[in-house]
Amino acid sequence: MKKMSRFTFLWKSVNAHGLHSPFVYNIADRSFYGNTTRLKYSGNKQLALPADAVKALEKIITGLKPVKLYLPDDPKGTATALIRDIAETHRQQVWFFSPMAPVPGTIDLAYFSAEATIPVTELLTQIQSVSGENSVCVVGDIRKNNETEAAWQSIVNQPGATVTIDLYSIGLVFFRPGQAKQHFLIRPFRSFFTDALLGIRNLWGLLG
Repeated sequence: MKKMSRFTFLWKSVNAHGLHSPFVYNIADRSFYGNTTRLKYSGNKQLALPADAVKALEKIITGLKPVKLYLPDDPKGTATALIRDIAETHRQQVWFFSPMAPVPGTIDLAYFSAEATIPVTELLTQIQSVSGENSVCVVGDIRKNNETEAAWQSIVNQPGATVTIDLYSIGLVFFRPGQAKQHFLIRPFRSFFTDALLGIRNLWGLLG
């Protein structure tokens, strides 16, 4: 599967005004549009993530303020180190769990890469077993290459992944039993030029 270009993503994506799901709007507002936390994290030595992916992850951590984190596929500890550094930069307390460390109750946030060493279906099953309705699973590297694009699309198509959000560089997955499947492409950062251009696109569609 060929990976989606950034232009295609921008053309298809929406901002807060295009979200008609109260749950997704709340997540987007807390993480991005209503999150006034100043981005402070500047290090990215642990993971070769794009700068916008690190910024989005920082916004998610400071906006949702997760405490119990679950990383089922981080053999080198690089993702753990990155998330810990972001949390410490903002003086947030986080606790890490893994399949070797039982989770008390449900987790707040899980993370794995689309280049995971474990099949994504197995990872999703593990994560879903320790997740609640508001637990978020962050999937990194979804646009690194054609293979990670295909992995992300397979995650989106999983029946248990009821709400999925594509932020271009990373994806978010929620397991919400009883809710209809929904998939969103959301621009996580405001851009006056981009919003104005796509606003004209939407107006043209209405007039047509």
